[in-house]
Amino acid sequence: MHIFVDTNILLSFFHFTSEDLNSLNDVFVSHKKKAAVLHLTDQVCNEFRRNREAKIADAISKFKSAASAAQIPNFMRFLDDFEALDEAGKTFRKLHAAILKAANEEILGRTLPADRLIDLMFKRAKPH
Repeated sequence: MHIFVDTNILLSFFHFTSEDLNSLNDVFVSHKKKAAVLHLTDQVCNEFRRNREAKIADAISKFKSAASAAQIPNFMRFLDDFEALDEAGKTFRKLHAAILKAANEEILGRTLPADRLIDLMFKRAKPH
């Protein structure tokens, strides 16, 4: 079997997607076991390298905006579930900041799971 992976598929792993990184890994495993031949063009590799940062920046921007989305109007502060919601919001913001910090470290180090897999694919695919 011959497989060609488009740049948009590769970039989707750095954004909001329902795509599963395990599916891409299955393609790569098939390639390693010689059950499939993975074809990549120089254009795909170059497009991916040029657009990775922009795709990640857009996803990070949208992720950051989620932290400020849960603002509560003053008149709701007297309702029964306000305190529980307020505590949940504090927990959310704390976890959000921790995830953002960890993600930024992996983004800069190019060690995200998608980075590692795509790097291997680029190294082992049949170039065109």
